[in-house]
Amino acid sequence: MDSGRAGAIGLHALMTPGGSVGGGEDLRRRALASIRTSAPFAYCDACLALRLGSSLAEMAAALAGEAEAVLARTRRACYGCGRTVELSALSEEPPR
Repeated sequence: MDSGRAGAIGLHALMTPGGSVGGGEDLRRRALASIRTSAPFAYCDACLALRLGSSLAEMAAALAGEAEAVLARTRRACYGCGRTVELSALSEEPPR
């Protein structure tokens, strides 16, 4: 097997989501984990979708279902693309 094909197979394996949790719930869990680990930096929905290997529509649906106590939609600069957009970031208020 040539090295180009081996690299593509390895990359595909890394990008394939796994686990026993349903797709939407798994994406929500991974998105929240990514947002927490990258704080205080924040990523727009498009950059977050690219980082997690999902579509923009799937990411928007996953973030819309999250509790307001954890995430807040705020207008900030995205650390990934540099655009100033409304994005999901950790809420500054502690959960109640």
